[in-house]
Amino acid sequence: MYKFIEEIKNIYQKFSLAKIDIPAMINNAVLFVLAWFSVFWVFQFFTMIPAFSLGAKMILRTSDIDFNTMNTASSDRQIWSDTDNIVNIFGTPVIMLSILIVVALIFLIKWKSDRLNIRRYLFWLVICGSVRLAGNYVAGALFGHSFNIWQWYLVTDFLGWTTSPFMKYLFVALILLILYVTFRVMSGQIKLLFNPFLSNRINNLLSSVFLPMLLGCVFILIYHIPLEPFCDIVCLVLMMVYTAFVLCGYFVARYRGIEEEIEPADEKEHINKVPICVLLFFVVIKIIDLIKGGIVISASLYKRFLFENIILFIVAVILLAVLIISVSVYRKRMKRRQRVFLRAYLEQKALSNQGLSEKSKEAFGIKDSPKNMDKYLEGWVDSLDQKEEISNTELYPNTTETKTNVDLDKYKTRWQESEQ
Repeated sequence: MYKFIEEIKNIYQKFSLAKIDIPAMINNAVLFVLAWFSVFWVFQFFTMIPAFSLGAKMILRTSDIDFNTMNTASSDRQIWSDTDNIVNIFGTPVIMLSILIVVALIFLIKWKSDRLNIRRYLFWLVICGSVRLAGNYVAGALFGHSFNIWQWYLVTDFLGWTTSPFMKYLFVALILLILYVTFRVMSGQIKLLFNPFLSNRINNLLSSVFLPMLLGCVFILIYHIPLEPFCDIVCLVLMMVYTAFVLCGYFVARYRGIEEEIEPADEKEHINKVPICVLLFFVVIKIIDLIKGGIVISASLYKRFLFENIILFIVAVILLAVLIISVSVYRKRMKRRQRVFLRAYLEQKALSNQGLSEKSKEAFGIKDSPKNMDKYLEGWVDSLDQKEEISNTELYPNTTETKTNVDLDKYKTRWQESEQ
């Protein structure tokens, strides 16, 4: 107990001496809010599409989708009594948001982007998407009857998985456990936001994670005034709790005892104006929503037919764009691999024409090709657009027009050792 109190005291002293990087805090807070809005509208959009295609009426607001006010007719009750309809309406956004989280996590880990704000946005996208999925289910499962919350907990209810209170609480515990695992994994990805070895970790943790999240949560609560979206409140509470005790806690524990090398930053970070402009766009949408009171969406046969064709056209365009991008990336990679092979072949050919002994060739790993590759080199060079980079003297080292361009200095030491 004494050691625990001392540890808390040491952490408090470090936090009390922390110097906050104001530009980094503002940039992270803005990107956090944009990631939150991105996740929210993805969830809302893929809830609205199946509901519209089934003929359900709704009021679309910047805070929620109101199904309860509009669906009063007997035909509307038939829509909501069908299990398949419930699964389509509230199950589709769960699937799409899960795909978004996985894709964002893959890009965050695998894509070595040198743009810090892109890494920040992907980081917050994974965090906000996970909290949105968990928070919506917890809010609906525990408080749905009290606050008329229409969320994806209805999927498990209609499928018969959470008909008893025990199963409902069990699913809530499972969702919270999955959220814990997600935050535990993301605690190791904080290193993509700043270098934990060459700077003060506590300062950067406050400036890049905790305080931006706190400021973003306050902004989101103000954004939803005068409504009281209970799902968002539950999501934000989960966000603050898991960020404080899991995300930051595990990060501090992971680097505890490792010496820090405090180095001054080469360049001071500046406030990024582009995300702020995008955030102002969401503020304008909120003002319009307050004036109009939401958009009433009602479906007819013609509207649904037109909407489905628009969706199919957009999907076809996206698939075509993905195909074109994939082919382009594949061709560039193949050219890069051929260029590397061509360079290696030319260097070995140049070395073999310098009169190396058999012992030297064996030391260099040079093998005489049974085929004469010279006739293929010109075609390769033309296809790779390397006429300026690879000259004729490299293609034919025996020519006396100019000296070979292959640099043999890197082979000098190994060459001398092989001749001894």
